[in-house]
Amino acid sequence: MVLGATGANAVNVGIGTTTPLTTVDMLGALSIRDDGTVTSVAADNQLITVGDRGYIRLSSTSATSTARTITLSDGLVRGQMLLLEGVTTGAFEVDDNAATNNTNVSVARAVGIGDMIMLVWNGADWTELHYSNN
Repeated sequence: MVLGATGANAVNVGIGTTTPLTTVDMLGALSIRDDGTVTSVAADNQLITVGDRGYIRLSSTSATSTARTITLSDGLVRGQMLLLEGVTTGAFEVDDNAATNNTNVSVARAVGIGDMIMLVWNGADWTELHYSNN
């Protein structure tokens, strides 16, 4: 569904409100769901295809994160948000290497069970917004 246009004919969409004040105005919580699968990181520099997903759960076949560095595919549009969660077993690394791994993080991030990292696609790289070492 496409609503509205640009400029003077722009339409604001309200979810849970009848008087939206911005392009999308939502009253209530926002949920970003995973697709129910866990992707196993079984090799170093493994490509993780993002596509239109916003939440990806990953396990690893190695306890050493540096042995399982991931590369993320390009985002679909600037501003696409992505949550990566370490689950079940092992650890993987999100490397600070835009040229090789398509990621720009403050330092190389080891992601283990229960850890999460939030990234945004800026049109060229996945850039770190937040990291939680749980």
